[in-house]
Amino acid sequence: ALWARVRTDIEAALCGELDVEETVARTQRSRKASTSVRRARQRVLTRVGIDNVVARDHTVVEVHAADRPGLLFTLAGRLYGLGLVVHSALISTRVSQVVDIFYVTEADGSKVTDPERHERIREAILDGIELRDAVDA
Repeated sequence: ALWARVRTDIEAALCGELDVEETVARTQRSRKASTSVRRARQRVLTRVGIDNVVARDHTVVEVHAADRPGLLFTLAGRLYGLGLVVHSALISTRVSQVVDIFYVTEADGSKVTDPERHERIREAILDGIELRDAVDA
């Protein structure tokens, strides 16, 4: 039943019939983080790595953070907001920690090579995670 609902929501979002941002916000409002989840979040060091060596045609953005509802949506939204194209993503969650890896390019298909742009990407992701933490607190 859960996966059927997830599939329906994804199809509705792709057709523009579902406001994803509102759906994520509603889920966060209705879910109270347990004390153990909050403690686990405090123990997880948030890190953002950016690498242009690992992949031939893409810049790799690797995010380590505490898991919470809406985190993937936040990360993808931040990358999109910076004008980056996400070509693929590897999403991993273990207990309460995520390692999300995004293969991205600039809108023109090139790797992200400017060190200042790397820093803007890092800051945008970290700011998004901080805002999400404030919502969940």
